[in-house]
Amino acid sequence: MYDAALMTAHRILAMICGQPPEAIEVAHGDYLGWFEEAMGPRVSLTPWDVRNRVNEPTIGDFAGMVITGAPSSLTKPESWMEHAIELIRQAAETGMPVLGVCFGHQLIGCAFGAPTTPVPGEGEHGTHSISLNESGKNDPLFAGMSDSFLAHLTHYDEVDPTAVSYSNGLRVLAQSSECAVQALAAGDNIRSVQYHPEFSTTLMQRYLDEHDTGKAALECGEASLVFKNWIDHWIVNKAS
Repeated sequence: MYDAALMTAHRILAMICGQPPEAIEVAHGDYLGWFEEAMGPRVSLTPWDVRNRVNEPTIGDFAGMVITGAPSSLTKPESWMEHAIELIRQAAETGMPVLGVCFGHQLIGCAFGAPTTPVPGEGEHGTHSISLNESGKNDPLFAGMSDSFLAHLTHYDEVDPTAVSYSNGLRVLAQSSECAVQALAAGDNIRSVQYHPEFSTTLMQRYLDEHDTGKAALECGEASLVFKNWIDHWIVNKAS
């Protein structure tokens, strides 16, 4: 069984599910670097690319797991995606804390029976308002945060809101005007967000410019507090 007290202090497995477009990676680095900067020095991230399954880690060796975004889509399944879903289920069985972001959020939905579906229209890109529901307002992931806050997003898919229910252990925590499932809780230890708390405003602007949207990214520092809250509640508290 998972026991945070026995883990190397705050050592987190980073499940890497993809990489940025080449021009963005050259200018701004890779997913791991973004997460390391946003999550800060209290955790040490060990990256593992789930797509190639080389040197697969033992999840029980870590205090928690974060799951990155990806340009891939669960509406176009690849073999590695099912393995990623199975690892999430293993983590759930052992009580391991997990935090998924964007594609990682959608993987968590799929792991608990809520499939991914395309967002109507052109998807959601840029800085948007996220609204917490009553469940979200009372969840440790959003402790100390406003009921409504700005966040950076770029996605074409979403967790199917019609498939989220207490019967499969999922709770919606937040939504936006274009996406009904901006954050999920799966039991006590698994959380996910559709938006990108690891994005800086500069990085969001680069994505918008790459897609020639004509939009301007806005400052939204509050959105990244989910990392602090996740570390405080699920990593530090469990290890003490």
